[in-house]
Amino acid sequence: MKISAKINVFNEESNVAAVCDTLDWADEIVIADSDSTDRTAEIARDYTDKVFNHPFKGYKDKHQFSDSMTSGDWIFWIDADERVTPELK
Repeated sequence: MKISAKINVFNEESNVAAVCDTLDWADEIVIADSDSTDRTAEIARDYTDKVFNHPFKGYKDKHQFSDSMTSGDWIFWIDADERVTPELK
């Protein structure tokens, strides 16, 4: 069973590395950015090659887009300002 972790972001350069550090157990990390004006996408590419830009048209649209970019059997959604605890891992 493959687990995809997805993070929808906008201007999260101060958080994206820390959340990705807690996702080392996931089979893939997918990051959907919406035209960030900071280094979010650049930092995210240090953790995954699955960094996609998708202009923001609403939360439902962004979630549907990021879901469609995953390949896992399960999708674990986490926000950039959250962290996976050892217990949850």
